[in-house]
Amino acid sequence: MLHERALQPQLTANGVTDLAGNTGPASAAAATTTLTLDRVAPTVSSITPSVALTNAASATFNVTLSESVTGVAAGNFTLVTSGLSASSITSVTGSAASWTVSVATGSGNGTIRLDLSSTSPTIADGASNSLAATFNTGSVLTVDRVSPTVSAFTSAVASPTNSTSIAYSLTFSEDVSGVAAGDFTNAGTATGCTFAPSASTASGGTPITVTVTTCSTTGNLQPELAANGVTDTAGNTGPATGSATTTLTLDRVVPTVSSIAPSALLMNAASATFTVTFSEAVTGLDATDIDITTGGGTATGCTVDAPAGSGTTWTVTLSGCSTGTVTFGLKAGAVEDQAGNPGPATQVDAATVTVIHDTTAPTFTKAIRVVLRSGVSLRSASTTSAIPVLITWAAADDATGSGLDHYKLEVSLNGGLPTVVALPTSLTTSFSTTMPTSGTVAYRVTACDVMNNCTTPSSTGTLSPRIIQQSSTLVKYSGTWYLYKAASLSGTTLKWSRTKNAYATYTFTGRGIGFVAIKGLGRGYVKIYLDGKYRGHISLYKTGASLGRLLAWQSGALTSGKHTIKLIVEGTFGHPRVDLDAFAVLK
Repeated sequence: MLHERALQPQLTANGVTDLAGNTGPASAAAATTTLTLDRVAPTVSSITPSVALTNAASATFNVTLSESVTGVAAGNFTLVTSGLSASSITSVTGSAASWTVSVATGSGNGTIRLDLSSTSPTIADGASNSLAATFNTGSVLTVDRVSPTVSAFTSAVASPTNSTSIAYSLTFSEDVSGVAAGDFTNAGTATGCTFAPSASTASGGTPITVTVTTCSTTGNLQPELAANGVTDTAGNTGPATGSATTTLTLDRVVPTVSSIAPSALLMNAASATFTVTFSEAVTGLDATDIDITTGGGTATGCTVDAPAGSGTTWTVTLSGCSTGTVTFGLKAGAVEDQAGNPGPATQVDAATVTVIHDTTAPTFTKAIRVVLRSGVSLRSASTTSAIPVLITWAAADDATGSGLDHYKLEVSLNGGLPTVVALPTSLTTSFSTTMPTSGTVAYRVTACDVMNNCTTPSSTGTLSPRIIQQSSTLVKYSGTWYLYKAASLSGTTLKWSRTKNAYATYTFTGRGIGFVAIKGLGRGYVKIYLDGKYRGHISLYKTGASLGRLLAWQSGALTSGKHTIKLIVEGTFGHPRVDLDAFAVLK
C-alpha cells in the first residue's frame, strides 16, 4: 500500500465507443484534479537545549519534528531532572516543524532533559496523521551554579628568599576565563609587588603560573586573587577567596656586623678570642674569612682557629701569637643569611689587640699607712667617738708590664675576716674614713695589673685608735689652766689657758698623735713639740661660728713606740686662749 503519493486518474486514448461506434478520445485524458495521498505519521526528529550549560533561572529547548504539525502543547512534555528541584515547563511556542519549549531550571545544580512523553493532546500533520510515538533521547541541559574555586596556589621557592622574581602555581577547580594581572594583590607586608599570570584562561586541574616581581626588599609575600575575579563556562564568578597557601619571607638585606668584640684589648696569653655578632642569623663562617694582616700588626705566628657558634653570635680565636699587636678583620661576603644574601658588604675590622706575656705583679712604691686626719671634727661628744683617719698607698707596674688595673682595700675588725672597702675609683691611692676607738682595726691593700697579676697585700698591722681625755692623769699641765664643762665637748669637759707659756704634756705609746680643740673667736696660737723637737705652731682663731671637737693637728706617721707631745700657749695678743679637749692616739 502506498503511504504518500500523488493521485491523478487518466482515461486512455480510444478507451470508450459512442453510439455510432466511434472510439475515443483520440488521446489520453487526465483528470483535472490531483490529490496527494499521506498516511505517514509525524515523528520527533530532535529535542536539544539552546545551550548545553547554564547557570540561569530559565532555559529553552528546541523541538524539531519530521514535518509540520499542529497541536503541540505543554501537556505533551515532561522534564527529567537530576540534582535539581522545582524545575518546570513555562511555555511552548512555535509552528510547523520547529517548536520552542521554555523551562524554569529550578534550584540546585544538575541536569534537565525534555521528553515528549505524551501524544495527548493530539499532535497531527496536515493529513490528520497523529504523532504516533514519544521521544526521550534528547540532549541534556547542564545547570551549574557552583562558583569556581582555587584548588592550589603555591610556590616551590623556599622561605626566606632573596629572589627578585618568584613563581607561584595557580590551579582552579574548573575551566575559567578572565585571569588578569589586576586581579592579584599581596596579602602580606611586602609592598610594590607586580603580578603577571601566564594566561588569561585556565583549564580545571591544570596550573598556570603567576610571576611576582618588583616587591620591596623585606616583608612577607602571600599573593591573593580578588574575589570573583574569574568566570567559569557556566558564567559563575569566583573564587569567594583566593589567598596563596604559601607565604614567603622576602629578604634582600645584606647581613651586617653588629660588633666584633675581643675578650680584652690586652691579652696575657698567646691567644686572643673575638666575639662576632651579626645583625641576623648567618652561616658559612670559616677561618679563611678572617684577615689578620689588616692594620699592620706587629704580633707574629698568629693562626686562626675554626670559628665556633651559630645564628647571630660566633667566636674566633687567634692562637700562637707573639708579643705585639694584631687586628682582626672580617672579609666582605664572609657569611650568608638564611635567604642567601652574602655579607658584610665590605670588610669590617675590629679594634687592635695588644698581646703581651706578663706574669709579674706590680710592686708597692709606698706601703699602706694610716694617719690621723686633721681639720675634721669628732662625730660626737662620746668618749668613744670614731676618729677620722686617712689611709694612703701607692704601687707601680714595670715598664714592660700590662699596667696597673686596680687596688683592693680590705678592713678587718677585732681580728675578724677582712671585708672589701668600696673605693671611689679603681686606682684610688688614698681613702678617708673613720676608725672606732674600741677594739682593733687592720687594713690591707692589694695592687693588681691588667693581667690580674696581684701583689702580696700591704698591711697596716693591728691598730688600736683611742681618745684620751684632757682630764687623764697622764696629761700634765704647767701654768694656769681652767676647767670648762659643756655637753658638746668630747667627754663634756676641756681645759683652757690664756697664760703665755702655760703648757700641757702627754706621753704615749703609738704611731700617731693629734689633739682635739675648739677653733673660734678669742683663740690664739699654740706651739707644738714632739719628743722635744719643735713641730711648728697653729692658730685656733676663727671668725663666725666656732668649730668644736676639732682634730686641730696630727703628727703624721711616727715610728711605733714611746713619744711625748707638748702644747705651749703662745699668748697671742688680743686672743690668747688655747683649748685642749682631748688627744687622739693611733696605737
